[in-house]
Amino acid sequence: MVAKVNERFASAARRAGLAELDISDAELNEVLAEITARFRDREKRTAGESA
Repeated sequence: MVAKVNERFASAARRAGLAELDISDAELNEVLAEITARFRDREKRTAGESA
């Protein structure tokens, strides 16, 4: 299951051009954390509306 998730993420990262960027792991982790927070906030809002 983990391998399948990794493949999905790697494929999306390649399509988005992340592999071509000269970015440190720390910067990449920070940006991905921001994206994760954005989607989690959206999930909370959506869940709150349906409750």
